[in-house]
Amino acid sequence: MNLGEGKDKRLSALSSGLSRLGGNDDHLGYRSFERYPLPVGLEALRQRLDEIEQQVSVYRDIVRDFEVRYGCDLVTFERKIAQGRVSEHPSWEDSIEWGVALDELEGLAITQKALQWILNLT
Repeated sequence: MNLGEGKDKRLSALSSGLSRLGGNDDHLGYRSFERYPLPVGLEALRQRLDEIEQQVSVYRDIVRDFEVRYGCDLVTFERKIAQGRVSEHPSWEDSIEWGVALDELEGLAITQKALQWILNLT
């Protein structure tokens, strides 16, 4: 099977699956995707996916470092700050950095899933 046949089979499977769910492939833009290909090359998308995986690794390390340093997750740590069980400074600053790392991980996961989905359609 060549790559074009694989794409056709995936699009056909998506279409039949959507029909069973009461949707249609035109509604979700699958036919539009065929008519209007991505303005970005597949290699650029794969490269971006690799970059995201590297960023995820960095942010996971940051989160893990805070969890090891404070022996808890962010929610528990912020509760300890609010209860006065740890000093506010530099704890608040650490909690902000920790929260940013978690937010970045969440955003990267969404982008990663979207890129994987796009790459699986092509």
